[in-house]
Amino acid sequence: MWDPSTELRRAEIAPEVARMARASGDVDLEFFAGFFAAVSAAEHCDIADARQHLELLAGPITASRNFYFGFLAERMLASLDVLTGQPGVQARIDAVAERYAGTHADTTGTWALQTGGLAYQSGGLGDLAPSLRAMIEESEITSNWRPPLGLAMLARGDRAGAMAVLDDFEEPPLDYFWLTTMQSLAELAVGLERHDVLRGLFERLSPYRDQLGITASGSLCLGLVATTVGQLALAMGDHEAARELLDQAVSRADAMDAPFEATKARRLLATALVAADGSADEVRKLIDVAAELAEAHGFRAEQLLLGELAIAVR
Repeated sequence: MWDPSTELRRAEIAPEVARMARASGDVDLEFFAGFFAAVSAAEHCDIADARQHLELLAGPITASRNFYFGFLAERMLASLDVLTGQPGVQARIDAVAERYAGTHADTTGTWALQTGGLAYQSGGLGDLAPSLRAMIEESEITSNWRPPLGLAMLARGDRAGAMAVLDDFEEPPLDYFWLTTMQSLAELAVGLERHDVLRGLFERLSPYRDQLGITASGSLCLGLVATTVGQLALAMGDHEAARELLDQAVSRADAMDAPFEATKARRLLATALVAADGSADEVRKLIDVAAELAEAHGFRAEQLLLGELAIAVR
Protein backbone atom coordinates (compact mmCIF):
# COMPACT_ATOMS: atom_id res chain seq x y z
CA MET A 1 0.00 0.00 0.00
CA TRP A 2 2.99 2.36 -0.07
CA ASP A 3 2.06 4.51 -3.06
CA PRO A 4 0.57 8.00 -3.28
CA SER A 5 -2.91 6.80 -4.25
CA THR A 6 -3.36 5.00 -0.91
CA GLU A 7 -2.47 7.86 1.41
CA LEU A 8 -6.00 8.29 2.79
CA ARG A 9 -6.36 4.60 3.60
CA ARG A 10 -2.95 4.55 5.23
CA ALA A 11 -3.93 7.54 7.34
CA GLU A 12 -6.95 5.52 8.53
CA ILE A 13 -4.87 2.41 9.26
CA ALA A 14 -2.37 4.10 11.61
CA PRO A 15 -4.94 4.74 14.42
CA GLU A 16 -6.24 1.18 13.96
CA VAL A 17 -2.73 -0.17 14.52
CA ALA A 18 -2.35 2.13 17.56
CA ARG A 19 -5.54 0.65 19.09
CA MET A 20 -4.18 -2.85 18.46
CA ALA A 21 -0.92 -1.87 20.16
CA ARG A 22 -2.69 -0.52 23.24
CA ALA A 23 -4.87 -3.60 23.49
CA SER A 24 -2.00 -6.08 23.12
CA GLY A 25 0.94 -4.20 24.61
CA ASP A 26 2.94 -5.13 21.50
CA VAL A 27 5.82 -2.65 21.17
CA ASP A 28 6.37 -3.50 17.50
CA LEU A 29 2.79 -2.47 16.74
CA GLU A 30 3.32 0.67 18.82
CA PHE A 31 6.32 1.57 16.64
CA PHE A 32 4.49 0.89 13.37
CA ALA A 33 1.48 2.94 14.46
CA GLY A 34 3.64 5.94 15.31
CA PHE A 35 5.83 5.62 12.24
CA PHE A 36 2.87 5.26 9.85
CA ALA A 37 1.28 8.31 11.48
CA ALA A 38 4.53 10.28 11.02
CA VAL A 39 4.76 9.45 7.32
CA SER A 40 1.08 10.28 6.84
CA ALA A 41 1.46 13.63 8.61
CA ALA A 42 4.43 14.52 6.41
CA GLU A 43 2.55 13.50 3.26
CA HIS A 44 -0.19 15.91 4.34
CA CYS A 45 2.43 18.67 4.89
CA ASP A 46 2.12 18.70 8.70
CA ILE A 47 5.82 18.58 9.55
CA ALA A 48 5.42 19.50 13.22
CA ASP A 49 3.03 16.58 13.73
CA ALA A 50 5.38 14.24 11.87
CA ARG A 51 8.28 15.22 14.13
CA GLN A 52 6.16 14.73 17.24
CA HIS A 53 5.21 11.20 16.20
CA LEU A 54 8.84 10.33 15.45
CA GLU A 55 10.12 11.72 18.76
CA LEU A 56 7.57 9.58 20.66
CA LEU A 57 9.04 6.44 19.10
CA ALA A 58 12.12 6.38 21.35
CA GLY A 59 10.34 4.19 23.90
CA PRO A 60 9.09 1.46 21.56
CA ILE A 61 12.40 1.48 19.65
CA THR A 62 14.30 0.80 22.87
CA ALA A 63 11.78 -1.78 24.10
CA SER A 64 11.62 -3.66 20.80
CA ARG A 65 15.43 -3.84 20.41
CA ASN A 66 14.81 -3.76 16.65
CA PHE A 67 17.84 -2.00 15.12
CA TYR A 68 15.94 -1.26 11.90
CA PHE A 69 13.26 0.72 13.75
CA GLY A 70 15.92 3.15 14.94
CA PHE A 71 17.21 3.55 11.39
CA LEU A 72 13.73 4.29 10.00
CA ALA A 73 13.04 6.98 12.61
CA GLU A 74 16.48 8.61 12.43
CA ARG A 75 16.59 8.76 8.65
CA MET A 76 13.13 10.33 8.47
CA LEU A 77 14.11 12.95 11.06
CA ALA A 78 17.15 13.75 8.91
CA SER A 79 14.88 14.00 5.87
CA LEU A 80 12.67 16.51 7.68
CA ASP A 81 15.82 18.45 8.60
CA VAL A 82 16.74 18.63 4.90
CA LEU A 83 13.24 19.86 4.06
CA THR A 84 13.26 22.53 6.77
CA GLY A 85 16.80 23.71 6.10
CA GLN A 86 18.28 22.87 9.49
CA PRO A 87 21.96 23.81 9.94
CA GLY A 88 24.50 20.99 10.06
CA VAL A 89 22.15 18.49 8.45
CA GLN A 90 24.85 16.90 6.25
CA ALA A 91 26.73 15.91 9.41
CA ARG A 92 23.59 14.22 10.74
CA ILE A 93 23.07 12.44 7.41
CA ASP A 94 26.66 11.19 7.55
CA ALA A 95 26.23 10.09 11.16
CA VAL A 96 23.14 8.02 10.36
CA ALA A 97 24.94 6.40 7.43
CA GLU A 98 27.95 5.58 9.61
CA ARG A 99 25.84 4.23 12.46
CA TYR A 100 23.94 1.83 10.23
CA ALA A 101 26.66 1.08 7.65
CA GLY A 102 26.72 -2.57 6.67
CA THR A 103 23.54 -3.37 8.60
CA HIS A 104 20.75 -2.41 6.20
CA ALA A 105 20.55 -2.74 2.42
CA ASP A 106 19.11 0.74 2.01
CA THR A 107 21.66 2.64 4.13
CA THR A 108 23.78 3.70 1.14
CA GLY A 109 20.73 4.61 -0.94
CA THR A 110 19.35 6.73 1.89
CA TRP A 111 22.64 8.61 2.24
CA ALA A 112 22.71 9.21 -1.54
CA LEU A 113 19.11 10.46 -1.59
CA GLN A 114 19.56 12.86 1.30
CA THR A 115 22.95 14.13 0.13
CA GLY A 116 21.49 14.56 -3.34
CA GLY A 117 18.57 16.50 -1.87
CA LEU A 118 20.96 18.94 -0.25
CA ALA A 119 22.97 19.25 -3.46
CA TYR A 120 19.77 19.96 -5.39
CA GLN A 121 18.89 22.75 -2.96
CA SER A 122 22.36 24.30 -3.09
CA GLY A 123 22.64 24.12 -6.86
CA GLY A 124 25.35 21.46 -6.78
CA LEU A 125 23.43 18.52 -8.24
CA GLY A 126 25.55 18.60 -11.40
CA ASP A 127 28.60 17.58 -9.38
CA LEU A 128 26.84 14.33 -8.44
CA ALA A 129 26.26 13.14 -12.01
CA PRO A 130 29.03 10.47 -11.86
CA SER A 131 27.70 9.18 -8.52
CA LEU A 132 24.15 9.06 -9.84
CA ARG A 133 25.30 7.12 -12.88
CA ALA A 134 26.99 4.64 -10.53
CA MET A 135 23.76 4.30 -8.53
CA ILE A 136 21.91 3.39 -11.73
CA GLU A 137 24.47 0.72 -12.54
CA GLU A 138 24.37 -0.74 -9.02
CA SER A 139 20.72 -0.27 -8.05
CA GLU A 140 17.73 -2.53 -8.44
CA ILE A 141 15.51 0.53 -8.99
CA THR A 142 17.22 1.89 -12.08
CA SER A 143 14.20 3.78 -13.43
CA ASN A 144 13.87 5.80 -10.23
CA TRP A 145 17.43 7.13 -10.40
CA ARG A 146 17.26 8.18 -14.07
CA PRO A 147 15.35 11.48 -13.76
CA PRO A 148 17.74 12.80 -11.05
CA LEU A 149 20.64 11.80 -13.31
CA GLY A 150 19.00 13.73 -16.15
CA LEU A 151 18.65 16.80 -13.92
CA ALA A 152 22.31 16.50 -12.91
CA MET A 153 23.39 16.26 -16.54
CA LEU A 154 21.27 19.26 -17.44
CA ALA A 155 22.86 21.21 -14.58
CA ARG A 156 26.29 20.32 -15.99
CA GLY A 157 25.28 21.65 -19.41
CA ASP A 158 24.93 18.20 -21.01
CA ARG A 159 21.60 18.88 -22.68
CA ALA A 160 21.95 16.01 -25.16
CA GLY A 161 22.64 13.54 -22.36
CA ALA A 162 19.69 14.83 -20.34
CA MET A 163 17.46 14.54 -23.43
CA ALA A 164 18.56 10.94 -23.90
CA VAL A 165 17.60 10.18 -20.28
CA LEU A 166 14.13 11.62 -20.87
CA ASP A 167 13.65 9.79 -24.17
CA ASP A 168 14.78 6.45 -22.73
CA PHE A 169 12.77 6.73 -19.51
CA GLU A 170 10.52 3.81 -18.62
CA GLU A 171 7.94 4.62 -15.97
CA PRO A 172 8.46 2.57 -12.79
CA PRO A 173 5.66 0.73 -10.98
CA LEU A 174 3.32 2.65 -8.71
CA ASP A 175 5.11 2.29 -5.39
CA TYR A 176 6.77 4.46 -2.75
CA PHE A 177 9.35 5.75 -5.23
CA TRP A 178 6.87 6.64 -7.99
CA LEU A 179 5.75 10.11 -6.92
CA THR A 180 9.19 11.65 -6.38
CA THR A 181 10.49 9.94 -9.53
CA MET A 182 7.72 11.55 -11.58
CA GLN A 183 8.28 14.92 -9.89
CA SER A 184 11.93 14.75 -10.95
CA LEU A 185 10.91 13.71 -14.45
CA ALA A 186 8.51 16.66 -14.66
CA GLU A 187 11.26 19.09 -13.69
CA LEU A 188 13.54 17.54 -16.29
CA ALA A 189 10.87 17.87 -18.97
CA VAL A 190 10.33 21.54 -18.05
CA GLY A 191 14.07 22.21 -18.11
CA LEU A 192 14.37 20.63 -21.55
CA GLU A 193 11.23 22.45 -22.82
CA ARG A 194 9.69 19.15 -23.89
CA HIS A 195 6.16 20.37 -24.50
CA ASP A 196 5.17 17.01 -25.95
CA VAL A 197 5.22 15.37 -22.51
CA LEU A 198 4.16 18.18 -20.18
CA ARG A 199 0.41 17.62 -20.42
CA GLY A 200 0.69 13.92 -19.69
CA LEU A 201 2.85 14.57 -16.63
CA PHE A 202 0.45 17.27 -15.42
CA GLU A 203 -2.49 14.88 -15.62
CA ARG A 204 -0.58 12.06 -13.90
CA LEU A 205 0.58 14.24 -11.00
CA SER A 206 -2.45 16.50 -10.48
CA PRO A 207 -4.37 14.02 -8.27
CA TYR A 208 -1.58 14.35 -5.71
CA ARG A 209 -1.33 18.14 -5.70
CA ASP A 210 -2.16 18.33 -1.97
CA GLN A 211 0.71 16.04 -0.97
CA LEU A 212 4.37 16.33 -0.15
CA GLY A 213 6.46 14.02 -2.31
CA ILE A 214 8.20 11.48 -0.07
CA THR A 215 10.63 8.73 -1.10
CA ALA A 216 10.80 5.31 0.53
CA SER A 217 8.98 5.81 3.83
CA GLY A 218 10.56 9.13 4.62
CA SER A 219 14.13 8.80 3.38
CA LEU A 220 13.71 12.08 1.46
CA CYS A 221 10.91 14.64 1.39
CA LEU A 222 11.54 15.96 -2.11
CA GLY A 223 9.01 18.75 -2.45
CA LEU A 224 5.40 19.84 -2.77
CA VAL A 225 3.49 18.30 -5.64
CA ALA A 226 1.64 21.61 -5.98
CA THR A 227 4.97 23.21 -6.89
CA THR A 228 5.63 20.51 -9.48
CA VAL A 229 2.23 20.73 -11.19
CA GLY A 230 2.31 24.52 -10.93
CA GLN A 231 5.64 24.50 -12.75
CA LEU A 232 4.16 22.22 -15.42
CA ALA A 233 1.13 24.53 -15.82
CA LEU A 234 3.46 27.51 -16.18
CA ALA A 235 5.51 25.73 -18.84
CA MET A 236 2.31 24.88 -20.75
CA GLY A 237 1.21 28.54 -20.70
CA ASP A 238 -1.75 27.94 -18.36
CA HIS A 239 -1.01 30.97 -16.21
CA GLU A 240 -4.27 30.88 -14.24
CA ALA A 241 -3.73 27.29 -13.10
CA ALA A 242 -0.06 28.02 -12.40
CA ARG A 243 -0.93 31.00 -10.20
CA GLU A 244 -3.48 29.00 -8.21
CA LEU A 245 -1.18 26.01 -7.68
CA LEU A 246 1.92 28.04 -6.89
CA ASP A 247 0.08 30.33 -4.50
CA GLN A 248 -1.04 27.17 -2.70
CA ALA A 249 2.55 25.92 -2.70
CA VAL A 250 3.87 29.16 -1.18
CA SER A 251 1.33 28.98 1.65
CA ARG A 252 2.13 25.34 2.39
CA ALA A 253 5.88 25.86 2.23
CA ASP A 254 5.63 28.74 4.69
CA ALA A 255 3.44 26.66 7.02
CA MET A 256 5.97 23.81 6.90
CA ASP A 257 8.85 26.26 7.44
CA ALA A 258 10.53 24.74 4.37
CA PRO A 259 12.83 27.47 3.02
CA PHE A 260 13.84 25.88 -0.28
CA GLU A 261 10.24 25.09 -1.18
CA ALA A 262 9.22 28.60 -0.15
CA THR A 263 11.97 30.10 -2.31
CA LYS A 264 11.31 28.00 -5.39
CA ALA A 265 7.51 28.37 -5.23
CA ARG A 266 7.80 32.15 -4.89
CA ARG A 267 10.17 32.37 -7.85
CA LEU A 268 7.81 30.33 -10.01
CA LEU A 269 4.76 32.29 -8.83
CA ALA A 270 6.54 35.55 -9.67
CA THR A 271 7.35 34.14 -13.11
CA ALA A 272 3.69 33.20 -13.62
CA LEU A 273 2.59 36.71 -12.61
CA VAL A 274 5.06 38.28 -15.03
CA ALA A 275 3.79 36.03 -17.84
CA ALA A 276 0.20 37.02 -17.07
CA ASP A 277 1.01 40.76 -16.77
CA GLY A 278 0.31 40.68 -13.05
CA SER A 279 1.06 43.30 -10.42
CA ALA A 280 4.65 44.49 -10.58
CA ASP A 281 4.59 45.30 -6.85
CA GLU A 282 3.49 41.75 -6.02
CA VAL A 283 6.20 40.33 -8.27
CA ARG A 284 8.88 42.43 -6.58
CA LYS A 285 7.69 41.39 -3.11
CA LEU A 286 7.84 37.71 -4.08
CA ILE A 287 11.33 38.12 -5.52
CA ASP A 288 12.57 40.05 -2.47
CA VAL A 289 11.38 37.43 0.03
CA ALA A 290 12.67 34.57 -2.12
CA ALA A 291 16.06 36.26 -2.60
CA GLU A 292 16.40 36.78 1.15
CA LEU A 293 15.67 33.09 1.81
CA ALA A 294 18.03 31.97 -0.95
CA GLU A 295 20.88 34.07 0.41
CA ALA A 296 20.30 32.96 4.01
CA HIS A 297 20.34 29.27 3.12
CA GLY A 298 22.87 29.20 0.29
CA PHE A 299 20.48 28.23 -2.50
CA ARG A 300 22.92 29.28 -5.22
CA ALA A 301 20.95 28.16 -8.26
CA GLU A 302 17.83 29.91 -6.98
CA GLN A 303 19.86 33.07 -6.38
CA LEU A 304 20.95 33.10 -10.01
CA LEU A 305 17.43 32.48 -11.32
CA LEU A 306 15.98 35.14 -9.04
CA GLY A 307 18.64 37.60 -10.19
CA GLU A 308 17.70 36.98 -13.82
CA LEU A 309 14.03 37.40 -13.01
CA ALA A 310 14.63 40.63 -11.12
CA ILE A 311 16.48 42.08 -14.12
CA ALA A 312 13.64 41.05 -16.43
CA VAL A 313 10.98 42.90 -14.40
CA ARG A 314 12.88 46.18 -13.92
